[in-house]
Amino acid sequence: MLLEQLRQEIKERKKNQKGILQAIDDYCRDAYGVPNFSEIIQEKFPDNSRFGLCLARQIPNANIEHLAHVIVADWVSKNGIPSQAVPMAFTRDCFSGRNPLKKSYVQIPFLKRGRKGLCSLVQEIVHPEQRGSLDGMILHAIKTTENTPITEYHLELRRQAGLEEVEVDLSDFFLQCLDYCLAGNGKKPEFVFVEEGEKEKRMSTKKLNGHKICRPPADWFYDLYLMLFVDGQRALLSTVDDDDNVSGWFRKAIQKIEKITGFLPLIIDTPKGVTTRNQTKSGEAAPNFSSELLEIPGWVFQITDWKTKIQTQNLASSVFEAMNLFEEKLIELS
Repeated sequence: MLLEQLRQEIKERKKNQKGILQAIDDYCRDAYGVPNFSEIIQEKFPDNSRFGLCLARQIPNANIEHLAHVIVADWVSKNGIPSQAVPMAFTRDCFSGRNPLKKSYVQIPFLKRGRKGLCSLVQEIVHPEQRGSLDGMILHAIKTTENTPITEYHLELRRQAGLEEVEVDLSDFFLQCLDYCLAGNGKKPEFVFVEEGEKEKRMSTKKLNGHKICRPPADWFYDLYLMLFVDGQRALLSTVDDDDNVSGWFRKAIQKIEKITGFLPLIIDTPKGVTTRNQTKSGEAAPNFSSELLEIPGWVFQITDWKTKIQTQNLASSVFEAMNLFEEKLIELS
């Protein structure tokens, strides 16, 4: 999305904000049984003084993507749209070893430069007693070798890198909406995921009997999720996903929201990966380095104001291009 397009989208949505929010409130009340949806959102995102550039990941951390996230928010601000980086968590999701992002939370790839060029050195942080049985485990229940939640481990890395505090956990938002739905006459999901020890278990909503709910299913909450990004106060930074299920949920929710409000959710495409120039520690050329943006570059913990190392003036005309350039630079500086 070009900066000028973003500027116009925000302007048009804010002009129609009252009508958008009323349409969303009416739909959420009638379809989900959720009253005053816009007030719930106001509680979750209290600072509306700047436009929110939101990045939603299960555990916000200090990897390449999240570092570029804060730089691109500064870049958008410098180009006349006062913005803030808003990291959003989803810590009640479950672990899957087949998911590269989730795997990087427990086997952290730290970016290093050696005699053969850039590489990632993986650090295993999971407590030995939990290793080998992580699949299906609720993320906030996974412990580090020091017996603290991995969520806290990554939040501490963010603090060390000077990144924004994570104030929004979508887990809380989805459960709040689900509570209203189950207590009323809303469109109830056929099943939910409940806690069974440290893991989650799928259970029919008809069989709930005091069980502690972990999360609703994704196909139930995507309408609610994408309604966060319609009224001109925030946008979702999103990589193009290869998962057919996720793409399908996005398409259906987007179509429904446009029909309800007259506007599409404000979603900004960002890179899913980058390929950068590479060289060895001694400065010799090496094969290009391909990244899925999951690596954590150790150098940002060694420099107080590491963001000054990234040139942000007049480099790009679109958010996608800017993110790509910032991500490349973060890697090359390692």
